[in-house]
Amino acid sequence: MKKWAGSRAAFFAFEGMVLLALVAFYVWRPFTRTYGDFTFTQTQRYLLEMLVSRTLGALLFFGMVCYVKYPVLGPGRPGLYLVFPFLVALNNFQWEAVIRREASFEGKVWEAVVLFFAALAIGCFEELVFRGLFLCSLLEAFHTNKKQILLVSLLSSVLFGLVHLLNLFEGAGVGDTLMQVGYSTLIGAMCSLMLLLSGSVWYCMAVHALFDFGGMLLPTLGHANWFRPLTIALMAVLGVATAVVLLWKFLRTDTESLPHPWERKKREVAHEPESAGDGL
Repeated sequence: MKKWAGSRAAFFAFEGMVLLALVAFYVWRPFTRTYGDFTFTQTQRYLLEMLVSRTLGALLFFGMVCYVKYPVLGPGRPGLYLVFPFLVALNNFQWEAVIRREASFEGKVWEAVVLFFAALAIGCFEELVFRGLFLCSLLEAFHTNKKQILLVSLLSSVLFGLVHLLNLFEGAGVGDTLMQVGYSTLIGAMCSLMLLLSGSVWYCMAVHALFDFGGMLLPTLGHANWFRPLTIALMAVLGVATAVVLLWKFLRTDTESLPHPWERKKREVAHEPESAGDGL
């Protein structure tokens, strides 16, 4: 029992420190325009603040996933089906515009590095929240058959998309936000199927981070127009192909043969030896 009590205390101590750091960051942020002796541009501040906030959020929810014992942090069951989600993410780099020289990178190398790690932090944070915790919690209660599992996964994906409406409060345009809600829902559905098939949230994090990095790199640190017919058509083809492959693999796999990411690992409790008592 002492071992369990010690691990619980360590969990709350870790989560408390991360939460305090996150609160301090948001309280301190509006009152400064410089970091030490450095003064940054608005874009650089945006990247740095996104990196810090999402990293702290990822650490916070990483601790929660470890605490609740959902088995999603292991290597899982990788397979060739994972190639398709990664192709979807890679297509978000706007290769057509780059090849036609209608897109340009105008930032600095260190800014691209910060953006890469910020995208990685976003992917880790959002996947831990919505796939590692939220989806697994729903599946823990509703996993009777494949239809129920798919409906729950779709619900979690829709809610994941709707959460992006909060961007309206940060000054984002209505049209851009609604489009983000749409493709975030689709990406969420893809990541949900990846989790159901692999049992590991790491692949979801990687695809999510790659997708975000590709989508933000040139628009944030250069010039690119994503609304290109060929790019959109290719994304549609890759999206449909990915959906077909993932759904086909999911439907042909027996429910009992799935990884079951919603089944929590049993906690190991160290039992103290019973006293033999005082003999007569």
